[in-house]
Amino acid sequence: IKQANDNVNAFPDNDLAPQYAYLKAIAVGRTSKLDPLLAEFNSITTQYPNDLIVTPLVRDHLKYIEANLAEFKQRPVALIDFDSNEPRFVSQAKPIAIPAKPLTTDINAATEVKPVEIAVKPVEKPEEVKPVDVVKPASIFSAATSNEYYYVIDVADATLTLSSSRFGIGQFNRGNYPDNDLAHKLVELDNNQLIYVTSFIDLEDAKIYESSIAGQLKNIMKVPANLYRGFIISKENFEKLNSRDRINEYLEFLKDNYK
Repeated sequence: IKQANDNVNAFPDNDLAPQYAYLKAIAVGRTSKLDPLLAEFNSITTQYPNDLIVTPLVRDHLKYIEANLAEFKQRPVALIDFDSNEPRFVSQAKPIAIPAKPLTTDINAATEVKPVEIAVKPVEKPEEVKPVDVVKPASIFSAATSNEYYYVIDVADATLTLSSSRFGIGQFNRGNYPDNDLAHKLVELDNNQLIYVTSFIDLEDAKIYESSIAGQLKNIMKVPANLYRGFIISKENFEKLNSRDRINEYLEFLKDNYK
């Protein structure tokens, strides 16, 4: 608790301040009755209303406590059975994706201007040289529509410990997508580690998730920014990622097929 207080007081505007405050709140809940825990949770929602990782999760905790207030008041310590890795406390409304409106173009808006005919002496055309078609080798990956998509964070170092980063992803998912039952798992390759979030029923759902988490990765991932990258992939293509070369090959495939 003291260490969390010191960190928050030393760097109150740091992006990690809400997470330190959350760790302090959990420590208070594990050692005190309900009222001190509620004070810590309410302080987080007041001080960090725009945080997208911790604050939505704390609001869910508060809703759950309110719905089970009598039980919590009888506990000798507020969070005797608390497990931050367990599923969400309470349901929230699903985020609604608002489709972008298509651009409308009035093809009759411009006045037709007839070109002025100018007599030009014909010039002999040079012999046309046709460009040589570069044929790319066939990819092992498929652009076929899938029934299941993943969001993947590729970490280009197999020696790093990713438990803190995975905890942050879990916080983000429970706080922002409590009704989606999202899970995150880890695959370790020779040189890379893949954290993948499962699963999305179509590509558009995966893109919505990608757009929401991309701006928060700098706060979630506890590894240098130059060592990780995120992307969307179908379940079928994910099963083919068995090396760093395959990952790089897929990212090239992604550029060519999902522009």
